[in-house]
Amino acid sequence: KIINEYLANLPVRDLLEDSEGNVWFASDNRLVKKKKKTGAFEILNPMASFMGFPARSLGDIIQDSSGKIWLLPYDGQLSYLVNDNKTAVAIYNDLHTKEHTSYVYAGYIDKHEVLWYGDGGFIEKYDMKSGRFSGFQENSLFKSQSSRFWFEDSDSVIWIGATEKLIKHNRNTGTYTEVFLQYKNTKPGTVYPTMC
Repeated sequence: KIINEYLANLPVRDLLEDSEGNVWFASDNRLVKKKKKTGAFEILNPMASFMGFPARSLGDIIQDSSGKIWLLPYDGQLSYLVNDNKTAVAIYNDLHTKEHTSYVYAGYIDKHEVLWYGDGGFIEKYDMKSGRFSGFQENSLFKSQSSRFWFEDSDSVIWIGATEKLIKHNRNTGTYTEVFLQYKNTKPGTVYPTMC
């Protein structure tokens, strides 16, 4: 029923079960919410003016520790939901021109309330406390790298599954290190995964 009536012929890029048990489906031109209490479906069209989401489709959907739901765009701007999750508030990324559109594959909110996301051929961060964006364009380790995976371990280390490599970020030292993977019958230092 979900596919036939609400998501027919649309790719689903992400699923989210929020803190209230509602299930969200992020797709090409709509956001579908299944309410836990009633089982009813609600369609939120990102392109509709009432929602105000400045993107053509969604790349990822995340909920932070306060319960706020973040919409990461696939062709548009980062935003979050307000007004009982019916209206989106866009955040202008000052690292780019106002005409810039993001193509986000995935995002992650770390333990320090920093939103990481892979956008096309680069990785950026948004500090939710300060409201500041930062990127890694000057760091050669991140050249032409996006990301679809993050893992934060108990030692304040964030593992970033980038396009062609695995990157280890030690928050305590502020360092980023490329982790080389070696498979059987390959030369040492060769990284083969197309997306870690």
